[in-house]
Amino acid sequence: IILITSDDDRDTVQECFSQRADHYVAKPYDLFVVKSILYNILENRQQLHDRLNKVDQVHNLKEIKQANIEQETKFLTTVKEVIRAHVDNPDFGVDELCAQMGMSRTNLYNKIKSLTNSSLSTLIRDARMQRACEMLLSDKYNITEVCDRLGFNELKYSREVSKKY
Repeated sequence: IILITSDDDRDTVQECFSQRADHYVAKPYDLFVVKSILYNILENRQQLHDRLNKVDQVHNLKEIKQANIEQETKFLTTVKEVIRAHVDNPDFGVDELCAQMGMSRTNLYNKIKSLTNSSLSTLIRDARMQRACEMLLSDKYNITEVCDRLGFNELKYSREVSKKY
């Protein structure tokens, strides 16, 4: 609201601003000044509008990001559950994991690599090593039995892997 009036009384000006007027211009006025005031008001409103839209977009991006994180966490949990379910199978490998997940080897590798910074074989090997630790701590199996059950056919290889683990 821009008031253009001949009344230049201080009380009137205060009353207009208390009623939420944007500007008060007393006569005689310059048309250039009025145009500048209009331009500035419109520009400020546009900037405010753009800023509020940007805040909404950032909020929407945060919601989308959160939804993606939840999806990725669920996906990774599913992959780990599939691996855990088949970790006792010495023939279970990357190809079987891909078949269980219904994804191509390349797509699954890329997705897992982006989420965990590990390869598929590393995930499977780590799950096997974790299972080997559980089996050895249960005192029901010796090292040779654990290696045979989990697919570590060569004792030398199992030693190398266990040192890394």
